[in-house]
Amino acid sequence: IHPSIRLPSGDPPAFIPLVFEHFGCWGEEATKYLKRLSKKSRDDRGKPNASEFKNFWTRRLAVNIQQCNSRVLLRKIDRLTSTGSLSCTRDWDAQSTRVV
Repeated sequence: IHPSIRLPSGDPPAFIPLVFEHFGCWGEEATKYLKRLSKKSRDDRGKPNASEFKNFWTRRLAVNIQQCNSRVLLRKIDRLTSTGSLSCTRDWDAQSTRVV
């Protein structure tokens, strides 16, 4: 923990694994943790704002997971096309793309 971070006295900090499946499903502990954080959240006026907090982070993490999935897929396609294992051709008569 960085020295500038002050922790509340009492219980020592706990490690909470935030587990997500690559299609976006959340692990049980991650779901519980987000709910707890949401209940403690406040808007810029100091009012409780659990639903907005939860919605923002749910969407933000979902987008991030999909971006990572895209990167993995694009890297794999790049590797396959550079080694000649995959080639894409366009059959203009059939108006379809097929992977060979």
